[in-house]
Amino acid sequence: MEEDRYAIDPSDASQGAFFNSLKRNNKQIRDDRATAITEDTELVYKRKIEDLEKEIALGIKIRNTEITLEIARQRYQYLFGGA
Repeated sequence: MEEDRYAIDPSDASQGAFFNSLKRNNKQIRDDRATAITEDTELVYKRKIEDLEKEIALGIKIRNTEITLEIARQRYQYLFGGA
């Protein structure tokens, strides 16, 4: 499909790529715009998902560290009776 979009009709070869691109019909233009919008949107969503995954991983590390700290405090109090 991508190759067909830029294929040159032998009868139009003398006109050049610029002229042929100007002759594209509305359907071809809409298809190209739709493709570009879809690719851009997919990239935005992919980046958001990657960011959320990083935030979740960071949140898990923070929570695990908080739990470890609380356990260490409890052990300290048990072992040494201090606050």
